[in-house]
Amino acid sequence: MATLNPDFVNFMSSFGADFSFDGMDYKTLWSKVRGPVRKLRDYRDDLILTDMWSVNCENFGDVEVGSEPWAAALESITNKDLYPVRIGELGGFQFDDDYQPEYSWDGVLNEFNFYLSMMDYDPELDRDAGDLLMLKPKFHKRLIKILMDYEYHREKKLKQSIFFYYWARDCDLCETEGSRVFHDWYQAAEWINGFGESAEGPQHLSQMTYEQWRVFQAEPVRDRGLEHFEEYGYGH
Repeated sequence: MATLNPDFVNFMSSFGADFSFDGMDYKTLWSKVRGPVRKLRDYRDDLILTDMWSVNCENFGDVEVGSEPWAAALESITNKDLYPVRIGELGGFQFDDDYQPEYSWDGVLNEFNFYLSMMDYDPELDRDAGDLLMLKPKFHKRLIKILMDYEYHREKKLKQSIFFYYWARDCDLCETEGSRVFHDWYQAAEWINGFGESAEGPQHLSQMTYEQWRVFQAEPVRDRGLEHFEEYGYGH
C-alpha cells in the first residue's frame, strides 16, 4: 500500500485510535469533519466514531453501536489519542465506481449540518447529549450514511482540482520541492505567476494527475551549500 501525500491525508483522512476496556483491546475509527460543514459550524472539532472492533482473538469482530465498549470509547477519546490512518482510498470510506449518494451536494450540506447540530445541546442542560445520540443505533446509522455522501461529494470535487509539482533552488543553494492544489485555472495561474516572480535560481513546474498527487512524497529541503562545506571545508 502506497504512502500517502500528507496533503491528501489533510484533505481526506480518518483517524484511528487503540482503546482498552474491561480487559479487552479495541481499534476505533473516527472521522473528523472537514470542508464546508466545518466552516458552517464555526470550526467546531467534530469527531464522529465511525467504527469499532475488538482485536482479541477470542472475541474478534465488530462492536455494536450503543454497547458498553462503544460508550466508553466516546467518553474517553481525546485528540491526542488519534493518529492518521488510511482506510481504502477515501479516508474512512471506500466507494465503488457505481456508488450513488442519496443527496445532492446542497442537500447533503443541509442534512449533515442538521444532524451535527442535533448534538449541540446546551451543556448546562445535557453535557453528554452528543455522545448519547451517537449511542443510538438508528441515529448513528443515519449519521454515517450522510457522512458517507458528504465525503463522496468532497472527494469527487477534489479529483476535479488542478495539481502541480514544483521544485526550486534559491540563492543559498537550498532546494525545495512540493505540490499544490487549485480549484480552477485562475487560482493556479495567479500562484504560478507569483512563483516565477520570486525566483532566486532555477525552478521547475509540472502538472500532476490526481493519482500522482495522492501518493506524492516531497523530499526534505536539501542545502547543497552546506553539503559542500561539510565535504570540503572553507576555501573550496
